[in-house]
Amino acid sequence: MNPTILLDIGNLLFFIAMLPQMITAYKNRRNLTGLSFGLLTFFFAGTIFFAIGNYLVGAAIAPILCVIELVLYATQLFWKVRYRNVSRNIH
Repeated sequence: MNPTILLDIGNLLFFIAMLPQMITAYKNRRNLTGLSFGLLTFFFAGTIFFAIGNYLVGAAIAPILCVIELVLYATQLFWKVRYRNVSRNIH
C-alpha cells in the first residue's frame, strides 16, 4: 500500500470535517465573533505547509484539498476583517 494514500484519506476527512464550519461561517459571515482571527490564521498557515508537504511526498488528492481549504480559510479571514465593525455593533 502506498503511504501517500493515508495522507489523502486524512486530508479528505479533515476537509469534510471543515465543511460544516464553512457553511456556518457563510450563513453568519457578518457576525463571526465565535471564530478567532488568530486560530483561522494559524489554520491557514498550517494548511500551506500541509499542501507543500503533501505535494513533495507525491500525495495525489491531498494537495488539491489543501488548496481548496486555503481558499475557504482565506474567505473566512476576509469576512472577519470585512465585517469586524458590524459584529462589534451587534453586541
